[in-house]
Amino acid sequence: MRKIGKSSAERVVRSPRLNVSGFRGQWVALHPTTYKVIGHGASLEEARQSTPGIGRLEPLLHFVPRSDAYFVGRTQ
Repeated sequence: MRKIGKSSAERVVRSPRLNVSGFRGQWVALHPTTYKVIGHGASLEEARQSTPGIGRLEPLLHFVPRSDAYFVGRTQ
C-alpha cells in the first residue's frame, strides 16, 4: 500500500513566534517561507495591498487580536 501525503487543506501550519505588540487589532501579511511581517493594515484588503511584490507567492494573512486574554466558561 502506498502512503499518500496530506493535501494542502490537511497540512498543519505551526504559527511562528512573532513580536505582535505593534500590530494588535490589525491584519498582518507574512512572507510564506520566512514568516516575516511584510505588510499590515486595519482591514484584510489593506494588509494585502501593503505587501510588496513577492513574485508568484501569496502572503499569509493573519489577524492579531487586541488582547491575548481568552474566556472559557459561561456568561451567566
